[in-house]
Amino acid sequence: MRVRVVAFGELAQILGKELLLNLPEGFDLSALLSLLAERSGSERGYLGRYRVTEEVAILLNGRSIHLLEGMRTRIRDGDIVYLLLPFAGG
Repeated sequence: MRVRVVAFGELAQILGKELLLNLPEGFDLSALLSLLAERSGSERGYLGRYRVTEEVAILLNGRSIHLLEGMRTRIRDGDIVYLLLPFAGG
């Protein structure tokens, strides 16, 4: 299945702005993020210096994964995964 990953900000510098990946059926977000960490040379659970589960906002087709099944959310052919770093303003 083909999945598009779009990264923003500093994550785009780590992963590249956009990736088109061919993944086996049955992949979930946890497996995808582990693959991305490995490909980027990051420690498991991290993208660069950012801890995935705590510091990276993940959207699947524009919906927060917290509204879905979290990191266990299954990925389907044609899905788009957005990765961004939350920020605070003042």
